[in-house]
Amino acid sequence: MNVQEILQLIGVSVQRNWLLLIAGLSLIQIAPIKINPWSWLGKWAGKMMGVKDLSDKIDALEKKVDENDAIRIRKDILKFGDEVRVGHIEHSKESFDQVLDDITSYEQYCKDHPKFENNRTVLTTKVIKDTYHKLYVEHRI
Repeated sequence: MNVQEILQLIGVSVQRNWLLLIAGLSLIQIAPIKINPWSWLGKWAGKMMGVKDLSDKIDALEKKVDENDAIRIRKDILKFGDEVRVGHIEHSKESFDQVLDDITSYEQYCKDHPKFENNRTVLTTKVIKDTYHKLYVEHRI
């Protein structure tokens, strides 16, 4: 028994085969909608236990830690710049490499957080980079 014979038995004319096929495929396309009672139950239980509040607090804490880290890096950059400018302390190439990495991290943080006050290291950064360049050209580091 083929499809046409089955359709004729249930009273559908052969001319409507294409319409029936399209309608059937449309239903199949909609059928895989996932209804998962466990995810709904998990969300409800999370709300009841205050997981959302805890998540918000963790996010705020991470933000504060990142900001404190940026402030610490800024202080390190400024201290290093003062030492370079005064000239009483000689720094190794590794120390310069570290502060240059710190400058890159600090500038990226400032770029990612435009509300963070970030104009405090501009001159110091220039002094550090110029000094590094001078020492490198002179083969002193």
